[in-house]
Amino acid sequence: MYWYVSCISRRVLFARKKYDLYIFDLDGTIIDSHDLMKKCIGHCYRIVDKDPDFDLFFSMMGDSIINIFNKLDLPLELITLYKKISDENINEIKVFQDTLKVIEFLANENKIITIYTGKDWHRAKKILSYLEIDHYFDYILT
Repeated sequence: MYWYVSCISRRVLFARKKYDLYIFDLDGTIIDSHDLMKKCIGHCYRIVDKDPDFDLFFSMMGDSIINIFNKLDLPLELITLYKKISDENINEIKVFQDTLKVIEFLANENKIITIYTGKDWHRAKKILSYLEIDHYFDYILT
């Protein structure tokens, strides 16, 4: 992750006059929600008495939660529980500080900053607001 952010940072410095729009993924790029997602999906697996396949779950990041649950053969009714656990533990989500520096730089350059995420709009907005970084983003695309 650190190397990737460093590369983005260098590209931004060289391309600052070239591009007006920058698009970021949310999970794993702007925020570190890995441990919380693992907690949520692990709880869902326990409900159906299955061994968690965390590798498969994390390989599908970026897809919608409905598609992920379908591919994991988990009942869609558990999505509500997944989101509830996530909401109740939002304090476990952290911002990647190197990425935040890039975003702050772009904001100071009056660039359009957008998030493209597999999360639904309301959950993404809630997380960004909780972390007090929502003001940097012009659009959230889901």
